Amino acid sequence: MRDTEKRWSDPAPYRGPVIYTFAVILLALVALALFAVLGGDDLYLAVSVPAIFLLGGLGALGTGIAVYRRQRPWMPWQGAGWFLLLLMLASLSLPYAAT
Repeated sequence: MRDTEKRWSDPAPYRGPVIYTFAVILLALVALALFAVLGGDDLYLAVSVPAIFLLGGLGALGTGIAVYRRQRPWMPWQGAGWFLLLLMLASLSLPYAAT
């Protein structure tokens, strides 16, 4: 199995998770910008930012499981998933700002 190697010089397994993570972060930043531009009192836009991170993190972890089943390096997907879930936890205070 290739993921047990200690050499991490192959950039191909990292490209997909990095692009996915940046796309989810960009989508959440667009929702955050809309929230800020519209006055900061729309609860649905405030909840959408952590929801985007939650769905993105769960999607990355699900993709990691699918990649694992195909016997490919799955750790970058797991790292992306946990990072997005951490951002979700950090953005959970945003809905309180809308109330």
